[in-house]
Amino acid sequence: MNDNAVMAIFPFLFIGMWLVITSLLAWWAGWSALRQRFPDRDEAALRRMHLQSASLGKGSHWNPWGGVSYSNCLRIDICQTGLRVAIGWLFSPFGGRFLVPWGAITVEERKFLIFRFYRLSFGSPDLSALTIRERTFKAIVASGFLARPRPG
Repeated sequence: MNDNAVMAIFPFLFIGMWLVITSLLAWWAGWSALRQRFPDRDEAALRRMHLQSASLGKGSHWNPWGGVSYSNCLRIDICQTGLRVAIGWLFSPFGGRFLVPWGAITVEERKFLIFRFYRLSFGSPDLSALTIRERTFKAIVASGFLARPRPG
């Protein structure tokens, strides 16, 4: 195959691989199940936090912190009725966004060395969970809609 043919095919292969990989990650994290159970509504955000990092998914024995790690590519909106989680289309073309009502969120504090993380479980039984940093959790708690977990 000559260089011109490779250069002509490469963009299509790259885009195809990007779509397959981001779709698999979104499936593993549970985006489609969350969007189906907690569809987004046209509701204004009281506070919008861009470029947030979190792990989304139930986790497993090998990765108890969450399923898929999203670094600096999530947007978390604090709304009157719930918490909206969104991802840019570039990082997950089929991810979209969902809005979890405050009553469907349970909080668990986790520690790793000197760091604190908070696992927000969505639904009962939990459909998926969002593990966020302490700074992000404090901003959500400051809204008054979500309480800190009791020390256990």
